Amino acid sequence: MKFTIVTLSSCLAVVFLNAAPFRAAEVVFNRSDATTDWSIDLGWEFPGAEGKFSTADDPSVGKCVRLDYDFSRGGRYVGASCARNFHDTQSLRLSLYPGENGSQALVRVVDATGQTLMTYVPASPGKWQTIGVPLVSNFFGTHWGGANDGTLHLPIRSFFVGVQKGKTPSGVLRIGRLTGVVHRPADTQGWRLAIVPGAPDGIAFPGEPVECQVRVENCLNEPRQGHLDLIQLLDDGQQIVNGWDVKAPAQATECRQMVVATAQPGYRCLRARLTVGDHRVAEVESGLAVVSRPADYGKPAPESYFGFCLAENLESVDRLGAKTVLTAITWQYVETVRGSYNWGALDQCVAEAQRHGIQVIVKLQPRPPEWAAWRVAQRPVLAGYPAPEQTAAWQAFVHAVADRYREKIVGIEIENEPDLSEWLDPKLSLEEGAAIYARLLTAGWKGAKAADPNCLVVGLGVSEADFFGNFKFCRTVLGQSGKHPDVFTGHPYASQRYFGPGKKPILPEENGLPKLCRSAMDMLVEAGLPRRMWIGELGWALDTTCPVLSDESLQFAGCVAQALILGRTVPGVTRFLYFTQVGMNENGYEYGVLRGTPPYPLPAACAYATCARMLAHARPIGPIDLGPRVAAWRFRNDGRDGVLVVIWSRNGTFSLHVKLPVGGQAWNSFGRTIGRDESVDAALGPMPLYFTAPASLATRLESAVGQAVVAEKAGP
Repeated sequence: MKFTIVTLSSCLAVVFLNAAPFRAAEVVFNRSDATTDWSIDLGWEFPGAEGKFSTADDPSVGKCVRLDYDFSRGGRYVGASCARNFHDTQSLRLSLYPGENGSQALVRVVDATGQTLMTYVPASPGKWQTIGVPLVSNFFGTHWGGANDGTLHLPIRSFFVGVQKGKTPSGVLRIGRLTGVVHRPADTQGWRLAIVPGAPDGIAFPGEPVECQVRVENCLNEPRQGHLDLIQLLDDGQQIVNGWDVKAPAQATECRQMVVATAQPGYRCLRARLTVGDHRVAEVESGLAVVSRPADYGKPAPESYFGFCLAENLESVDRLGAKTVLTAITWQYVETVRGSYNWGALDQCVAEAQRHGIQVIVKLQPRPPEWAAWRVAQRPVLAGYPAPEQTAAWQAFVHAVADRYREKIVGIEIENEPDLSEWLDPKLSLEEGAAIYARLLTAGWKGAKAADPNCLVVGLGVSEADFFGNFKFCRTVLGQSGKHPDVFTGHPYASQRYFGPGKKPILPEENGLPKLCRSAMDMLVEAGLPRRMWIGELGWALDTTCPVLSDESLQFAGCVAQALILGRTVPGVTRFLYFTQVGMNENGYEYGVLRGTPPYPLPAACAYATCARMLAHARPIGPIDLGPRVAAWRFRNDGRDGVLVVIWSRNGTFSLHVKLPVGGQAWNSFGRTIGRDESVDAALGPMPLYFTAPASLATRLESAVGQAVVAEKAGP
């Protein structure tokens, strides 16, 4: 059996459409020529399995997805999931090669209620075969979750294929093309439209060659044609349109290339639109952020304030100007066999960070392996913590981490939001939860310092609940712990943090971010500790349906920058880890400054990069009073031997007039110069404006900004 497959590599935005909705058709849901559409599943409920994705050329089927797996350290199954629009799908068909070690193949679907239904399928080891999956209830033998009634409630949300542990601990699973018979192919199933902006995660430097690619894939078994437009919407309102006629053979892809200008910093919304006749049948959005090359790009910057709590691509992290990332590992997945550690993923992260000059904080989650769990009759919740008699084993694990990564990481953090993990979520008493965390913190401190005295042990990374609860959990822990963290890493979130239609998030200033940080450090001083804090996690989230240049998206971008700036105004706060570089969906809202799988930038990426560049070496001087509508802060910029003033609107958009002194410059959050040695007229909204001048002109610049004219913005 030989498949002819058109290569379709990583894309930043995807939709499906069909022009013939009233008859059954075979739809290609995935060609398996890239790992993009598949997510790996190592059976996390049974810790220990290892695996990695890649693509391969197979003599029988051409391109396929390859999953190399290993059960040496535990685990029971591995596989891959594909989430698609399976509306009106009657059956699925998949080419599968289950390896040669006797592993049993299984398929699962998640139905409309969230119920998982599973069955084993006949599959001969070491041979390619086609697996048919009729989407009917009696095909499946096991079910759990959701409705949990054994009835398949269509449409399904995702499809999973995998293998169980076989005769040998390791093996290879190969996955070929996934197709389905669709009774009435919907507008989101028959075409696949994708944009690839051609820079790492869509983050480019000025003057860097970037070639945008637009791909139109016909997923049906008949030739079709239409007209494709690529629209570039610039952040300053300009629009550039290029169009082509498309003739797509059956189950084939047509690609178009286009050079995107990157001469100046700024943001470009990339929108592809497919029409058939006068009918628009598809539209998809992506983005390109052109940001100034950071001064510390590719180099260490140990004093940098800017970082991410979660990050996927360290090249784009580096391009955004962030020089610290946090990576979390969970004890039960690393030491499934006592004394034997799986360092693969962490080794890779640390090595990649070193290549970029990025510092790593390792967060250790103390969920124990089976052999170390705390088993107490009638109290199953305690199994989520190490047994007291296994405290030495936890200490040895922390010691092993600190020893292996000596001088390669900046610190080790003990637990995530312990006020939730050890107290509120498991509904333990305050004293009991604090005692558990104090034990973990003390043992972790001893283990890390014994391995590397210079390793910072950081912790008490509590949620906003403890910030607004007078640090009840922190105070109790500090009263019980034998050792204290070197740095406090709290998460001063706002309770309302979603941007989108009808949403009113609490902005950083309104949430009292500087006051929350100062009160945290006052609490540390009361315990006899230094005023030393990292904002270990903080973010806001944007509705995933909001267009990239929508008002909500620009407000979100402004909020990200405002938070970074306000954290920088507090002495003692030396790092700010924005929650996540990409995605992290929460009820349809995402925290990332990048969006999509694989990611592309939002305007928030420009706002982050500009803020990181302007405040890289800034020290706070104090606020400037421009009235209730405008926030303004002064900084001394040691790196440029100059002064910096940052301003933004607290509510609404206004027109701003500032007469700069000779030698002064003004910049917007997209990274562009908007004035130099002259009067500046600009729109003032939630995205900050930056004013710089040599130190000798500090008084004149501050006076000029202090006398700025802020007026209602003219226009509709």
